[in-house]
Amino acid sequence: LESAVQEEDRSKNLMVFGVPEEGKENLSEKVQEVLSELEMKPVTEVCHVGETGSKERPRPVKVTLSCVSTARHVLVQAKNLRNSQKFSAVFIRPDRTMEERAAHRLLIEELKKKREGEPGNKHFIRFGTIITEVTID
Repeated sequence: LESAVQEEDRSKNLMVFGVPEEGKENLSEKVQEVLSELEMKPVTEVCHVGETGSKERPRPVKVTLSCVSTARHVLVQAKNLRNSQKFSAVFIRPDRTMEERAAHRLLIEELKKKREGEPGNKHFIRFGTIITEVTID
C-alpha cells in the first residue's frame, strides 16, 4: 500500500536536468521559462535535489505538478526542447525511485549493445522494454 501511495506521489513529479544554477535565483521562474518553451505553465512547486556541487554540472530540479495528466503531457512534449536554442541542454525525465533508476540504467546499457550489434535497425525504449523497428532497404 505504501509503495502505491509513493508511486502516485511520484507520478506528478518530474526531474529537470541542465537548468543552470546562479547565485540568488528564482528557480520557479527558470522552470516556468523552460516549460513555457513547451507551451505549458503548470508548475506548483520546485526545488533543487542534492547537495550544492560543481559549477559545471547543476543539480537536478524536482518539479511537482498539479495532476498526473499534466506531467505526462510535459514528458511527451519534452523532446521538443532539443530544438530550442536556449534550452537544448535541458532534459526532463519522470521522477523515479532508486530501484527504477537502476533498472532503467540496465535497459539503456542493453539498448546501446543492440544499437551497436544491429546498426541498420531502429531501437528505442517504450514502457520499460526495448522495441526494435526493422529497417527494410
